[in-house]
Amino acid sequence: MLSYPQIEIVLTVGGWDTAVEVWPDTAFDGGLAIPTGAAREILAEPYFTRLRLADDGVQRVAAWDGTVELEGRRFRCEIVALGSRYLLGREVLDQMEVCFEFGRTLRLRFRDE
Repeated sequence: MLSYPQIEIVLTVGGWDTAVEVWPDTAFDGGLAIPTGAAREILAEPYFTRLRLADDGVQRVAAWDGTVELEGRRFRCEIVALGSRYLLGREVLDQMEVCFEFGRTLRLRFRDE
């Protein structure tokens, strides 16, 4: 069972894929942030991009084009290496309804439901 409010996804970048639990982060405009340690496992060559952080600082980070799969649906998005947690951002979250139910469960609903 997942710890509230985590979401289980399958992440694919190039030939590398992994199943992980992510935190939904509505303050992150990007697709998916992965821990910098996990990024070392990706064999595909990164490109580099600049991210504006919550403290208004700008940081240069490694990035890849990848796919996030959850509940049988696939979303293409930018994957960036930053921090120590897996954070699912608005590039993916905006394509579904996310409902936090009384601090105990998280429900997802998609347009085709």
